[in-house]
Amino acid sequence: MDTRQITLTLPKIQVAQLNALVEAGRIESVSEFMQLVVRKALINEMLWRETVDRIMEESGGSLTPEDEAWVQSMLAKQREPVITSDPDDIRLLDSTIEIVPISQTGR
Repeated sequence: MDTRQITLTLPKIQVAQLNALVEAGRIESVSEFMQLVVRKALINEMLWRETVDRIMEESGGSLTPEDEAWVQSMLAKQREPVITSDPDDIRLLDSTIEIVPISQTGR
């Protein structure tokens, strides 16, 4: 795989949690873990956009500027994690948007 090194700035607690996961053997490396996280986020973005496009096509309408602004605000909305000193304990607040894997939707 052709790769490029980038700089990522994270809160110190997240860096500590990632390092603890590496030390515990739960993940191979921070880099490998971040590649997986980014890949999943990109897939979620693509699926969300495809879902919106399909709904709009089926409804026969197109997004108004207000609708598009709402979609973009939903895509940008951050779910705030509750972080403790235990790297296994990361819970999410604000489940306004829940990405459900297709395998769980019965398709």
